[in-house]
Amino acid sequence: MNRIKLISTGIIVVFILLFSTNIKNDFNETKTIIQQNKNTRQEIKEINTQIKEIKKMEKDESVIEMKKVNSEIKESIAQLEDENELLNKEIENITTQRLNILNTKWEADITDFNFCSGGNSTNKIRLTGKLKMEINDTGVIIKLLSEEDNKETTISAEIVSVDEELGIYTIKSISDNHYSDNFSENKRLLFYIAVKEGYLTCWSTYKYDVWDYYDYNQAFILKQL
Repeated sequence: MNRIKLISTGIIVVFILLFSTNIKNDFNETKTIIQQNKNTRQEIKEINTQIKEIKKMEKDESVIEMKKVNSEIKESIAQLEDENELLNKEIENITTQRLNILNTKWEADITDFNFCSGGNSTNKIRLTGKLKMEINDTGVIIKLLSEEDNKETTISAEIVSVDEELGIYTIKSISDNHYSDNFSENKRLLFYIAVKEGYLTCWSTYKYDVWDYYDYNQAFILKQL
């Protein structure tokens, strides 16, 4: 009887020991799992924190970059506006200069300046000397001074058109006489004058017959007196 009790007690003790060991192992495993879970959560938290910091940095950098770009755009616009204002002033000055040649006097050195006189342009004259031009409200006076004989010829002319945008004047001699042997009656000249920086760039054409045939083209620079 005592032997049976002893065996039963041993079996119970062994069972309890085994059960306790399993419980301990399960507890340790559970504890490990819980710790791992905590570590995982901490890692996730840290990662989330890093993500937030990265997003904040990206946002700050984007804002800074955007402000920088906006500032550069504003500077460019301001620079363009300044350049545009200067350009407008320059255009205004040029236009004023181009259209403000009334009551002025000009002079140019001329070489082989061509004229024709006589019937059918039989008498060609090449004049070297000075060409003077006086532009006023009533018309244009052109004076040709020959270097060879110091003879001065005066031609009356008029402004027939003005291109305000290009600053080009068209000046034509008034004489519409038919040709004769008198040189003084055959001065039909056409001048195109471009005004720029205190000079007149002039190119002229001589019309020597009633069919408006133009004999030549010639260019020269007039300086203001």
